[in-house]
Amino acid sequence: MASAVEREVMEETGVAVTCGAFVGWVERISDAYHFVIMDFWASVEPSTAKPKPTAADDADEARWIDKRDVLDLDLVDGLGSFLVGHGVL
Repeated sequence: MASAVEREVMEETGVAVTCGAFVGWVERISDAYHFVIMDFWASVEPSTAKPKPTAADDADEARWIDKRDVLDLDLVDGLGSFLVGHGVL
């Protein structure tokens, strides 16, 4: 899973990371899908990261923000409470 996290972050943002500890998981279920979302801490590799993240095909935008501002963003349902509940924010 760590390799998948590192690969996906690179593919979707152009930022190289090292996958860290497991944070938690959630499920999203509808008539059309069943997703199990696993979340991990990750550290940016400064020597190989692009200075600015770039959104790939399944994201509208990628950018660095101060974590104090995360809850002010238009987040998917449940993400804010997940991040607070798991001590990320």
